[in-house]
Amino acid sequence: MPRYGTGAHKRFLDWFEKIKGKVEIVGWKWKGQSTLEDLITGGWPDLVLKLPNGKIEFYEVKSKGQCLQDNQKEILQLLKDMGGSVYVATENKETGEFDVVKFCKKEIDMSQHASP
Repeated sequence: MPRYGTGAHKRFLDWFEKIKGKVEIVGWKWKGQSTLEDLITGGWPDLVLKLPNGKIEFYEVKSKGQCLQDNQKEILQLLKDMGGSVYVATENKETGEFDVVKFCKKEIDMSQHASP
């Protein structure tokens, strides 16, 4: 399995591992490297990570100005309803860090993910 995607995915993993330590990618989705090609357009999160403590977390990674699509919101809510820890990470290109918020379909402040 490839270690990284490109662009925001790679930058997110580099940043994330500085905070939480080395993670295992147990599922990923980026063009040409998806575990299942259907996941590319199906709304599934970009990354499924296994943390050093064994916990599994789901991450949707967005570049600044991108917003969640309706199908993404539905899948993220489904994963959350099943007990998953689901997050949306938005890149802050000025600082090189990511703003990570726990996904909540009704309460998430989508202005962080909307175009200016």
